[in-house]
Amino acid sequence: MEEETTYRYSPWSPRINISGEVKEKKSVTISSSAFTPCPHPPPQLTWNLQQNSHSQIEENTDGTFTSKIQQSITLSDSHDGFSISCSATYPVDEGKHGKTQQRPTTDSQYAPKETSASISPSGLVSAGSWVNLNCSSRANPPISSFSWFLKTEDGPMKVAEGHFYQFNVTVGGVYYCEATNILGNQMSAEIPLTVEGKC
Repeated sequence: MEEETTYRYSPWSPRINISGEVKEKKSVTISSSAFTPCPHPPPQLTWNLQQNSHSQIEENTDGTFTSKIQQSITLSDSHDGFSISCSATYPVDEGKHGKTQQRPTTDSQYAPKETSASISPSGLVSAGSWVNLNCSSRANPPISSFSWFLKTEDGPMKVAEGHFYQFNVTVGGVYYCEATNILGNQMSAEIPLTVEGKC
C-alpha cells in the first residue's frame, strides 16, 4: 500500500526596510515587501503601523513580481525599541491563507529626557552629616556623563561628575545635575539643601 504524500504550502517571508536617519524628529520611510508568484491575486500586506498604506506591485527583472507597501513617519523617543511587524497573507487552495511575520526593532536616537535629581536624606540636615544626591535620565545613545552643579553668586559651579554624588555637609545651597549624550544635554530641577540652624 502506497503512502499518501502531503505537500505543505509555506508562505514567503516579507522583508522590512527602514531608510533615513533614525533619530528623534527625523522622518524615515518604512517599507515592507513580499515575493509575489502571481500578481492576480497578490498577497495582502499588513503591519502594525497606521493602516493608510496601499500595496504596489513591481515587476522584477526575472519576470517575477513583488508586492510593496511603504509609509513615512516622524520618529520620537516613543519609537525607541518599537517593533515593526509585517504580515503577508497569500491566497492558497480552498480559500485558506498563510501568514508570516518579521519583526525588526527600530532604534530611535534622542537627547536626554526626564532628567531628575533626588536627595537623601531630604529636609533639614545637620552640619557634618553625609548627603547623597542621585541623578537619573533616559537617552539613546546612553548618557555619556552626569555632572553636578552648585549655584553661586558668580554662576553655577561644577562640583562633581557621575550620577551619584555623596558629600559631607558644611553649608546649605542649591544643587542640580546635567545629563549629556552625543545628541545634547538636559538639566534637572534644582534641589535646595538646607542645613539645620543655618541659612
